[in-house]
Amino acid sequence: MNGKKSYAVAFAALLALALFTAPAFAGGPLAICQPGQPYLWPNGGVNIPFNPDQGTLGPLTNAQAVAQVATAFQAWEDVPSASVTYLNAGPLPVDVDLSNFFPFIAPAAPDGLSAIVFDANGEIFDFLFGPNSGILGFAGPEWVNTVTCEIAEGLSFLNGAAVSDLTVLEDISVHEFGHYTNLAHTVVNGQVVLGDTTGPTPFDTFEVTTLVNLIETMYPFYFGPNAGTRTPHKDDIASLSTLYPEPTFASSTGTITGKVLSIDGTTRLTGVNVIARNTANPFEDAVSAISSDFTDDFSAGAPGVGEYTLEGLTPNAFYAVFVDEILAGGFSTPPLNPLPSVEEYLGIFESTSSLFDPPQYYLPLYTRAGRTISRADIQFNRLPIHPVLHCVDDNGDGTFTAHFGYENENNINFSIAVGSKNKFIPSPKDRGQPTTFLPGVQDDVFTVDFPSYSVAIWLLDFQVAKATSSSPLCP
Repeated sequence: MNGKKSYAVAFAALLALALFTAPAFAGGPLAICQPGQPYLWPNGGVNIPFNPDQGTLGPLTNAQAVAQVATAFQAWEDVPSASVTYLNAGPLPVDVDLSNFFPFIAPAAPDGLSAIVFDANGEIFDFLFGPNSGILGFAGPEWVNTVTCEIAEGLSFLNGAAVSDLTVLEDISVHEFGHYTNLAHTVVNGQVVLGDTTGPTPFDTFEVTTLVNLIETMYPFYFGPNAGTRTPHKDDIASLSTLYPEPTFASSTGTITGKVLSIDGTTRLTGVNVIARNTANPFEDAVSAISSDFTDDFSAGAPGVGEYTLEGLTPNAFYAVFVDEILAGGFSTPPLNPLPSVEEYLGIFESTSSLFDPPQYYLPLYTRAGRTISRADIQFNRLPIHPVLHCVDDNGDGTFTAHFGYENENNINFSIAVGSKNKFIPSPKDRGQPTTFLPGVQDDVFTVDFPSYSVAIWLLDFQVAKATSSSPLCP
């Protein structure tokens, strides 16, 4: 059965920076057929067809534009650990322009064409996204077989108005044809350019000397020709080879797998970026994955939820693995923003306690060819929940009323039942205090009456808030 898939909208040029300004995709494969199985071009990606437009593209003649398309596809074909090749299956039957583009972008049924449309002067993009949108292109699988999980046809539109020179066009095209092949966005070094740290925030574990030619091709922001977008980065190579592996890919590289767990140590989280950096070569040799990126069913308990796999790792190398919040971009795997707690490394004593699992220290994972390091689960540290006494009221009858609140340093709700970690002294231990704690500072949540000769002590999460007749009076 054929089904139609949406495509990824490509980077938008804003001065020296280009970004995606419409819904796009990221993390692992672009389109998922079923949990653990992405849509793939048939035959291991051998002879993936494309049909170039008959028209011009910006300042380029048709022959020049077609040659540039072939060069961009070749960048992916040159990845030695992947089996993909591409085939020019002949030109489209027409020169596509504003008057006739609709059957190509929204065909009623498969037409046997995988169109590479040249929007010569950008008028199609202006019509679709508005004038001066900055969208450079879009691409992805167009028709798929939902039974075999194979891609039947692809699609890409390139914006001729954005073509300033051949290098920029090649950068745009290589990125777009990654989507065409069913690659999604990746995040390893690009966020560092935007101001992110090189390890889990706030830790700049690895010193940056240069990121020239070290930005991953499938990063959703374009930083110009010096980024090296036209040459797939190690992260892009791993992504492509995972989907379309040469026979020796798995046996010649290392793999790390695990789950990303919330502050309760059990809830599996979707949309957390996991990065592995080779400690001896942290920017050239870095690979990423987003938790749950091989499923589109993100419901609790569904197969693949919370799982990540880092493939294509250099054998006999030490890697530091950490979770990193995605700062910007569009994603098919919905990013988790904010993270439940602070970013952290996979530690030596991985747990939800920052006392035993400090976020700035990592366990170096040693990779071997053909071996998988499994159960490398990362658990977010649970930050403290502080009980707070705001003030007391003197009721004038020998009793006082204490006003309590709390501060939850985590970014999500957390529950602590009445008991040893949430009780009052003297008894009764249950004085109506909350058992579910919202993020942030929560003022004047509940009150407790106590006699002037006694106290009201709230023990919460091994911390104390004490009310006495000498406590500050409420205004």
